[in-house]
Amino acid sequence: MTKLALALALLLVFSACCFASCSGGEESGAGSAVSEPEESSGPEETSEEYSEPEESPEESSGPEESFEPEETSEEYSEPEEESEPESGGGGSYGLYDPNAVKYIDSVEDPSKVGSIPMSYLRFPNVGEYYGRLSCGRIGLNVAVFFGDDNWILNNGAGQSRYSFPPGFGRTILLSGHNISFFNPLQYAEPGDVFVFDVNYETYEYRVISAGVENAESLDPKFKNMLLAEKETLVMYTCYPFNAWHTVPDRFVVYCERIKGLDVKWRG
Repeated sequence: MTKLALALALLLVFSACCFASCSGGEESGAGSAVSEPEESSGPEETSEEYSEPEESPEESSGPEESFEPEETSEEYSEPEEESEPESGGGGSYGLYDPNAVKYIDSVEDPSKVGSIPMSYLRFPNVGEYYGRLSCGRIGLNVAVFFGDDNWILNNGAGQSRYSFPPGFGRTILLSGHNISFFNPLQYAEPGDVFVFDVNYETYEYRVISAGVENAESLDPKFKNMLLAEKETLVMYTCYPFNAWHTVPDRFVVYCERIKGLDVKWRG
């Protein structure tokens, strides 16, 4: 009996130990099941590298700006300048207009016209092509420039700056090259008529005399004529007419005015 009781006591102790051991295991398992997840320090890394998304042309906010002017196949050219009056190396230009209205044709009653007022015309500047001289019988027709530099004499007849235009009642002194524009003067004779056309009037001059004179003697003679209160047309050129070099003589033609109105340039 004593042995049986001792055996039962040992069995009970053993059973209690086994129960306690099983209960602790379940609790430990439960605690691990409800434990909080580990905190993540950032997004999950992947093996692919990050890249910015490509912009679609349709999503562009506006046209692309350009800092350079667009190039074209056409070359740039400056605008054409307005044309100037006909000119030459000496800076000469035109004033003469063959279709200009003469003063007598601009007034209501031509019979009352006694002279041309200075306000109707302009005294030519040096270098201006202001008139045309012609003589049909000898075949002369030449532009007249105010001044007598080399360029003028290569392009027409030149008038001394110390002489006056037609109609002023003073000497008109013209020169020209013997081998070109004034070559026809060699055929001039007394009685021939020269027509001098300017914008305000058409004048006519009749030859009084023509002949050869020494160049040195002409200087004082011309100076006196330029001071005279008489309108005389004087034309001269080198003589002989086929000379290409400097010569001591001149062929001179003197004319008197026979037609044309006076210019009222003095009070």
